[in-house]
Amino acid sequence: MPPADATDATGPAEARRHPAPAWPRPGLAQLAAYVPGAPAGALAQRSPDGRTAPLASNEHPLGPAPRAVAALREAADQVGRYPDGAARRLTEAVAATHDLDPRMVLTANGADNALTVTGLGMLHADGEAVVPRPSFAAYRTVSLLAGATLHTVEVGDEGLDVAAVLDAIGPRTRLVWLASPNNPTGAALSRAQAQRILDALPAGAALVLDEAYAEFRDDPDAADGIALAAQGAPVIAVRTFSKAHGLAGVRAGYLVADPALVAELAKVREPFALSHLAEAAACAALEDEEHLRAGRELVARQRPALTAALAERGLRVAPSQGNFVWVDLGVDAATAATLLLDHGVAIRPGGAWGRPSRARITVGTDAQQALLLEALDVVLPQTPDPSGAQP
Repeated sequence: MPPADATDATGPAEARRHPAPAWPRPGLAQLAAYVPGAPAGALAQRSPDGRTAPLASNEHPLGPAPRAVAALREAADQVGRYPDGAARRLTEAVAATHDLDPRMVLTANGADNALTVTGLGMLHADGEAVVPRPSFAAYRTVSLLAGATLHTVEVGDEGLDVAAVLDAIGPRTRLVWLASPNNPTGAALSRAQAQRILDALPAGAALVLDEAYAEFRDDPDAADGIALAAQGAPVIAVRTFSKAHGLAGVRAGYLVADPALVAELAKVREPFALSHLAEAAACAALEDEEHLRAGRELVARQRPALTAALAERGLRVAPSQGNFVWVDLGVDAATAATLLLDHGVAIRPGGAWGRPSRARITVGTDAQQALLLEALDVVLPQTPDPSGAQP
């Protein structure tokens, strides 16, 4: 038996038994893992008086749709069986809600899953994708995983630079990714802007409209991705039950597109993408019109109030059509966010989007927004600016 430190042509014996893992694929080096916001339970532990304002993840301030919660309880005894792989009940419910042909609807395990299915089904190494910045990181991630070439366009606080999008579109463009309202800035795409982009798309390309926050839009001029898809435009509209329906923990979403394209994208989606529980909750949430209305009314009331209160403190707030605001704190937002946790307040600093002085703050209840403002008045004077200068 050779000694423990014996070597041969392949190196030490220990190295042969436990070889270093190979890097999965070179493209992953360009990606960063998604960092979620602090969970509500951890926030409560940091609060000095039990009050909390979880305003980092754009969750519904009124919680989940009550009918959905009841449906989850009723469906619990069926989790031992596989769900309907086609999610026919939810597919038909979504189609009825939007007056669509059910063949235009593809359900998914949250909007993220719908975006992944879209990117993997539409993009390839010979194709190109136009990606906004700052915006939801999934567009860039799935485009790179599919091997596509990326063209990045900037999104300002006032909205998208459509001219830059048009310049980025070329004969090899396959997808133009846009969020409306945009996360994190809050601006919605207008109908005229959407039409300019659609007119510039080459044959075989599509405009992806991520409408996770569509229910909170109140601008009558905002483009409606589902309506565009229903009219035959090359649009893939993506929606979720996480925001306006309060089902962020359930993971249910869908996309709407041309029936022929939906049939092809269905081949990319994994089997049983939507759980039995998620389908039951989502169907019930569609029927809970009172909860949907209450959430929309709260945001319509609290969003301008929060914007005004932040502006009164000398902070610049971007116009928003979502259930959140994008604010320049004038200090290092990551440091401010850490200090706010000790007051029971969570916000989303903008460093991940390359905006170190900005923060995305979810619209909350009266009590949550009062706590936020109270904490900001204490924290901001203690926080250095993004350059590192002390206050």
